[in-house]
Formats: sequence, structure tokens, C-alpha cells
Amino acid sequence: MDLQDLVPPLPTDFVEALQECGIRTDMDLLFPGSVEDLQAKLSSGVVSRDILETYTAQLAESASAPVSTGVECYRRASLSATKDPRFRSGVHALDVLLDGFGGSRVIEISGVKGSGKSALALHLVCKHLSEVSDSSVLWLDTTGDFQIDRAVRWLAAAEGEASGTALDRLHIAMPADAEEADNILDALRQSLSHPAKGGPVIRCVVIDTLSKLLSCRLNATSSQGHAIMTTFMRQLRSMARTFSLAIFIINDTSYALPYNAQSAFASNTRKPALGPTFAFLTDACLWLAKYDADHQVAQEGSTTYIAEVLRSRKTQSRTWCTFRIRDGVFLQS
Repeated sequence: MDLQDLVPPLPTDFVEALQECGIRTDMDLLFPGSVEDLQAKLSSGVVSRDILETYTAQLAESASAPVSTGVECYRRASLSATKDPRFRSGVHALDVLLDGFGGSRVIEISGVKGSGKSALALHLVCKHLSEVSDSSVLWLDTTGDFQIDRAVRWLAAAEGEASGTALDRLHIAMPADAEEADNILDALRQSLSHPAKGGPVIRCVVIDTLSKLLSCRLNATSSQGHAIMTTFMRQLRSMARTFSLAIFIINDTSYALPYNAQSAFASNTRKPALGPTFAFLTDACLWLAKYDADHQVAQEGSTTYIAEVLRSRKTQSRTWCTFRIRDGVFLQS
């Protein structure tokens, strides 16, 4: 990540001094060699050794994996349970897979095109907004495929007490790249840190799709793209925990030959995109797929899907269920 975009920020004069000698990102600062090598690159007398060591240590600490005791983890889990916004699909078997979709977590929803990824996210969002009047949702549409008419139809049939104002509390942004997404999320972080009194609060963020923002930066010859992806996801997880947000990440797929070893189905030859590193950056991954067409049973014009937990920090992996969708409405299988 660029030095000027770090949170907490580094002093402007320090960042400018580093940029003048070609040090522009956090990785450039953390892995240049020794402190002596780094200071030798800087103009004489511009930055003292003490200042350089102080801010390098601060950056290294913020980039390191946090360590918590069992007591601290239990306290956070208890607090999260009391503040947890209601995010449930209403399909019992689907909600059981991940113990609901809230819980201050970053949940990845992956699957091939047409598997119901965006439909599930929209269903969760609309259901939540129709039931919780003081809640808002931020939807980052990176592909330009968001269909507002689907939300309108869903809410028109909703029975929640807050459904009449739900569209006013659904905020849609269209970031063109990771930098724009960073700016939007930084503005959200600032607003959540200093919330306005009396108004609805953002309780959920949807990124549809994350692959569009990051895949162009990932390649086998450079680690910079992976560093950007890791930093971006660490900040998302920090926001989820700090502000009790439910964050849904829609992800594309890539080939997994001869089959996806994480899946309970040997016929699954696809896996979530963005590489093996990404698998450790979310709290859960839910894989969606259409039920085998040869065994599809038509039920009142609905289509049957499979939801499978590929991994989860909270519930058991390699568990699955089926559910149905009819006109955007999720039904028990």
C-alpha cells in the first residue's frame, strides 16, 4: 500500500523524504535491507536514525499478525454476540452452515457464474434492511452489474416493518480499481469512527466482485499484487471487528484440476479465485453451485442450489445443504 494511505498515517514530511529516494509503499520501507542501508538512501540529515527506527517499527507492528489470549477472544466473541446485526437468510439449513451471516466477519461467497452469489448477498441485504430501520448497507459494484430492479421487487414483497425506507438506506458505489475502493472504505471508516447522531448506521458492506479489483494485479513474477491484496483484506477484517460489520465478498473462480480437494464433491473442478493466499484472509468461504440439472426437480418454477462451507473459523467445513430460489426469493429445499 502507498505510504500516504497507511492507517495510522505517517508524518507527511517523512513520507515525502522516503518518496524522493524511491520508497513509495509499505513493502519498500519494510524490506529495503538494514536501517543503515535505508538511511544511506535518504538525503543527509533529512531523517534521523531514531525517527527512521520508530516509524519502521510502527509499520512493522501494524503489519504483523495480532496475538490474543483466550480470555480476550472470549470477551470479543461475547461482545460481538450482543452487538451482532441480524443477517439471516430465513432458510434454516443455509443459516446453520455458518451460524448466520453476521458476527463481525468477512464472508467470501464464491461459485461459477449463475450459481446465486449476488442473489444471496442481495437477499441478505434486503431482508436485513427491511427488518432493521436504523441500519444501512454499502454495496461496492465493481462490474456495473447491480440490478436495482431486483432489490425493488424483493422489497415490494417484504413484510418487514422497515421495508418502506430500505432503498433509502442502500448505498451503491462503483469503484473502478482497488485505489478507489480504498478511498471509499477509508471514508466509511471515518464516518463510523465519528457517527452522526440519530441517523442509520452502516452495518454491512458487500463487494461484488473482489476479483475485478485485484486479479489484474496478481501475477507469478511479482509479490506486489499479493501484498496489496493482503493489506486490503487485513483492513477489511479490522473494520469488521472494530465496527461490528458484516462484510460479504463475492469472488470468481478458477480451475482446480483434477478436482477441488476442499470440496466434499469430487465432481467440483473449480475453486475460488485469487490464489491460495486469499484462502487465509477471510473468516469463511461459502461455495454455491446449481444442483445437478439431471436431478433437478421443478418445484413451482424454482431452481435448486447447493451451498457448501469450504472453510470457516466458526463452523465445520465440508458441510452443505440445498435451497431453492424462485423469483429472487430464497426458499427451503
